[in-house]
Amino acid sequence: MKQGDTLVLLALVGGVLWLVSRKSSTTPPGGVTAPVTVEGGIASVQVASARQVASMGSHLIAKAPGTPIKVVVSWAANTKDGLSVPIAWRYKIVAQLGHNTIGGWQTAFQLGFNVPGRLETITPLIPAGSYTATFDFVAPNDPNQVWDVRTELFGAKVNSTGIAPVTGTADSDFTSLATGEHVGAVLTTGGVTVAGNISGVSVSQHSQHNPLLR
Repeated sequence: MKQGDTLVLLALVGGVLWLVSRKSSTTPPGGVTAPVTVEGGIASVQVASARQVASMGSHLIAKAPGTPIKVVVSWAANTKDGLSVPIAWRYKIVAQLGHNTIGGWQTAFQLGFNVPGRLETITPLIPAGSYTATFDFVAPNDPNQVWDVRTELFGAKVNSTGIAPVTGTADSDFTSLATGEHVGAVLTTGGVTVAGNISGVSVSQHSQHNPLLR
């Protein structure tokens, strides 16, 4: 073999070895190179009272102003790796209490009531499966008003490794996976009414003589 051919062969072998080393250095643990699929869903949204639970399709759980409104969201974590194997992931579940207005759907807080209108919870790294999230709202002082519950499930975005979730907690660190709504879940009943009136005005004369009176 000529010296030039030998140099060319060595160069080709070196290039192949370099490509192999590059591939092995960038391959994630376990050999999974396909992207992670972040998935999940909301199964139901329930509002509980002392005597009853209103699931989606049921309505108008009566709540007096200032009393607790317990919202229970049933949801599923379904994130999979590149081989479609379920893996542990981080999620955010958001619940909102509000109703439609002329200006669109607004939360109780946006409508000026001094109660939470939006609550959220962020999970740690959890395996795929079924879960529930509970949120405690407070009934606004708005008698005879019907309230909806809106929920949304988010999954953490994939970090730079391509196989793990980001660790941030901001909304921008998550992507929306599913929504659920319970329209007409709560009816706020009449609040305390401070009232009174004057039924009449009378003047009485004491038995003691008043010289100014004729």
